[in-house]
Amino acid sequence: MLPAKEIQSLSKLLCSGDSQNMKLGFELLRAHLDLLEAVAIPVHLFLEFESLDDWEETEQYKDQWTGILESELPAGTTDRLKRQFQVLKWADDEEQVGKDDFLSALREFQGVEEIAKPCLESNPRYIGLYAALGKSIFANLGNRQEACQYYEKLVAAAPENLNYQLQRINFLINECFGEGLYLDELGATEQVLRLAMERIPRHRGNYLTVIAMLHDLYHRNKPVAKALYQEVLEADPENSTALNNLAVILYKTEGNWEAALPLAQAAVKVSPEKVSYLDTLAWIHWKGFQNIKEAERWFRECRRFDSSYTHHASLTGLGEVLEAKGDYQKAQRFYDDGLSLRPDSLYKLQKLADLCYFKLRQKGRAYGLYERMLKIDPDHAHAKEMLATEKEG
Repeated sequence: MLPAKEIQSLSKLLCSGDSQNMKLGFELLRAHLDLLEAVAIPVHLFLEFESLDDWEETEQYKDQWTGILESELPAGTTDRLKRQFQVLKWADDEEQVGKDDFLSALREFQGVEEIAKPCLESNPRYIGLYAALGKSIFANLGNRQEACQYYEKLVAAAPENLNYQLQRINFLINECFGEGLYLDELGATEQVLRLAMERIPRHRGNYLTVIAMLHDLYHRNKPVAKALYQEVLEADPENSTALNNLAVILYKTEGNWEAALPLAQAAVKVSPEKVSYLDTLAWIHWKGFQNIKEAERWFRECRRFDSSYTHHASLTGLGEVLEAKGDYQKAQRFYDDGLSLRPDSLYKLQKLADLCYFKLRQKGRAYGLYERMLKIDPDHAHAKEMLATEKEG
């Protein structure tokens, strides 16, 4: 008779093969079930059965195995495992489901997660489902913290797996860093990305671009970011992210509009539908060269590719251009739209307040906007000055 360890290893090997081997693995485990102290292998085989939709004998064997599972696991666990697997399928298929249904199934999965953990973490096919769950939790529930926990479990289960580390980093950058979260992890993130540059040289430019963005947008180290973007462009002159972001650094931090313009134009040429790149080009034409015609052209291009009106900067920019043209009513509409997306922006509040006061003669509304500014910044000199005129009047 084979020792329990060898039985488990052999059954795993058999279960990863075709349907005939699956049957052998099942029979082997069933015959020697009394030797198996842990439930990891039954759980493992249960999940394998669930994934064999094209095997005509699956249902028969699942019914038999369910009886064994019921005797090995706490009461009701098998049904919970079925729900668990459904959650994993939802996550793995990236299928949007009802929030309440997803949350209910997720909590049932978490109720048996510790039982299933040996199975999940001993099989490479299932470890990746931690990432799928993290992604699906965020998509269905919008819960970054809980999603992050599953990405952490993913990395903890296979700490040497660079791909899993990169999946976690991808989530942190796309869904967390953009909201100002997890900034303290920049150092460790850069270390992993530099390791990925060495091991996956064909993606070196992509990883270096991300490192540059971290220094640029989250670490606020513009000189380091500038040097990194330049390094990226030396190897890939058409990297639109590096082109655009370097242009922004040049005009925002150095006031070098002349150097920024060709970079922004090149970024738009590579990615003509990227709203943030169109916005960069429009602002350079407007703030750097006071070119009303070109600025309006590119701000309107932003609107064309941002039909949902979510890019607040271009809304305000178009408002400024229209105000300069004397089209005050339309300018007010775009200022209002931009302010609705960033209601605490002092810049947007002042643009709209000044337009109302000086151009539209809507002094009552203007004073209300200046008061909002003082609630955000009690020492705002312009708002205090304008409200002083109300008292004088």
